[in-house]
Amino acid sequence: MALSCNTKLIYPQQNILEDTYEPMLPKAGHSARNGELAWPALLRKLDRTDPSYRD
Repeated sequence: MALSCNTKLIYPQQNILEDTYEPMLPKAGHSARNGELAWPALLRKLDRTDPSYRD
């Protein structure tokens, strides 16, 4: 999709990738950041928007 604009892709520097990646790694005693925190909130939002999905 990005290439469909016919422009050159700009990649972030390696140190920026590492600085962004490191804090997202799982840590002992903390919830995993793989959706465990977001999923309940998304379900509540869906319940408000259209609870018929549960049927």
